[in-house]
Amino acid sequence: MKISGIKLGKIHASTSGDGHYSKVKVLDIPLLIEVEIGFSNNIIAGYLKAYFDKAFWNVASHDIIYTDKQFEKDVNSGIKNLGYNYDVHYSEQGGQTDDYVHFDIPREFAIDLLEEVFTSYSHSKEFDDMAKFKNERIKSLRSKIKELEELVEKIRVKRIEMIPKG
Repeated sequence: MKISGIKLGKIHASTSGDGHYSKVKVLDIPLLIEVEIGFSNNIIAGYLKAYFDKAFWNVASHDIIYTDKQFEKDVNSGIKNLGYNYDVHYSEQGGQTDDYVHFDIPREFAIDLLEEVFTSYSHSKEFDDMAKFKNERIKSLRSKIKELEELVEKIRVKRIEMIPKG
């Protein structure tokens, strides 16, 4: 199971041109930061995607940002400015795409984000509506159970009345 599309916010980063794949220096690349968290066999793993606009970084002409030290440093500063005090690191080269730079996040970061997502959801109108529906459904079911219990009691009394006396 996974939860994807957790948007953390927008930041900016630069490249220094010291990456293994790209030697291009670009200042001030706007990024949209999104996280995906997966669960499997009691293991929680998280990934951060730093989406960039191809007008600022074009993989076809610049190659992948992967391993550029300044970019990773700026992404870490940016997520700290968004309120998350964790460091992320590039994931494997195969995780990089034409649209985003892929990072691994620490397990603790993933857990904190899950807590944040579930806490915000539990305070949402949708959650309140679901809870109200659930409570109304429980009340309705309890009423039906009471009706059935009363019917069972009436049948029990009738059966007793039908037993011949004597």
